[in-house]
Amino acid sequence: MSGSDQHWRKIQKHLTEWATELDKAKADAETEVAKVQSQYYERLTDLRSEIERNLKRWGAELRELTQKAGTTEAAGARGLEEFRARVQAEITEWQPEIEQLKARAAQAKADAKRLAQQLRAKGEEASDRLKALKRTAGESWDEIRPVLERAWAELRPALQNAAAKFREK
Repeated sequence: MSGSDQHWRKIQKHLTEWATELDKAKADAETEVAKVQSQYYERLTDLRSEIERNLKRWGAELRELTQKAGTTEAAGARGLEEFRARVQAEITEWQPEIEQLKARAAQAKADAKRLAQQLRAKGEEASDRLKALKRTAGESWDEIRPVLERAWAELRPALQNAAAKFREK
């Protein structure tokens, strides 16, 4: 096996490793987006259930109060209005949390897209460098190696930072 073949195999091995790391970072990003979306929908379901329970409880309370007091229609309307005000107050109280969950899900999705684009660009840059290296097949490994190591040194931290960012959340 010639020295040139060995060098190209090493280059191909590095590119395969980069592709694997890119795929893993992309999968981590997609997993995080799915997790945040799942949390968002679970919380929405919980909030809806809580609202429904409260509505049933308040409806029963209102009926009971109306029966006990033997109220007139006007008093019943006042009680109903108070009830509506309480429900609206609780919904208003929950709204910031719902909005925060929506924003968090949207941000995670945007971060994942941005990260995937950055990683794709780095991968394309690495591929372009490999193509350039293939065109300069006459160069020795000693001349090619610093270029490959520099490319890998630039790509590896980006992949590690991307993976770490999604693990932190």
